[in-house]
Amino acid sequence: MSLKSGSKIGIHADTASIYGTLGGFLQRGDSTYILTNGHIVNWRVGTQVYCYDSGTPVLIGEVERTTTCPGNVEEGLDAAAVLIQNPENWTIDCTFSHRKVQLKGVKKPTDGMQLLLQGAKSGYIDDASVRDDDGRTVIEGHDKKKIYVKHAVIIGFKRGGKDAETGDSGSLLVSKDDHYAVALFNAHTSDGRTEGVACDLTRVLTCLSKDNPGVPFKLKTN
Repeated sequence: MSLKSGSKIGIHADTASIYGTLGGFLQRGDSTYILTNGHIVNWRVGTQVYCYDSGTPVLIGEVERTTTCPGNVEEGLDAAAVLIQNPENWTIDCTFSHRKVQLKGVKKPTDGMQLLLQGAKSGYIDDASVRDDDGRTVIEGHDKKKIYVKHAVIIGFKRGGKDAETGDSGSLLVSKDDHYAVALFNAHTSDGRTEGVACDLTRVLTCLSKDNPGVPFKLKTN
């Protein structure tokens, strides 16, 4: 069975009705992880995560590192690293999207950057862009309370085109021109679906690596 960017994942062993997206893969030492949002795994270390691509939930592994809510989320950080159990049992496809884009690495997003996204719900989106690479916004938490976020990457979607939807949380955002991973999609602004909110991937990796910065998480590209 294969794991790839855009795979449908979640924490329920008996249903796939509530799910998010596998954004990409991380390497730390000799271990391989999947990257998604912290809110997909309820911000809990040890939570089991499943892949739903086959129609039947298949265990991927357990959350080893996650950001916190509301603390990290208010700082524009919503991410989790899930350790893949028995990676030899999976075909791990590090290319991006069904177009098999080879990722070159990680870099910071910048205003106006054109983006690609591969979500479990919306599929492939190729007309998004960065409206603000260090913005402030308001999102709605799981408890329907507003969370005021700073250092957010604000994402615009082309009018009349496809918009990321619920289920796309955790999707990797990739620069369209040169194929660097730049951000992790995590929410829409609370005033509607006109803008998306994402986490700067360089900041995500730094945050997840704080327990042992000498052995940081790195994006796995092959």
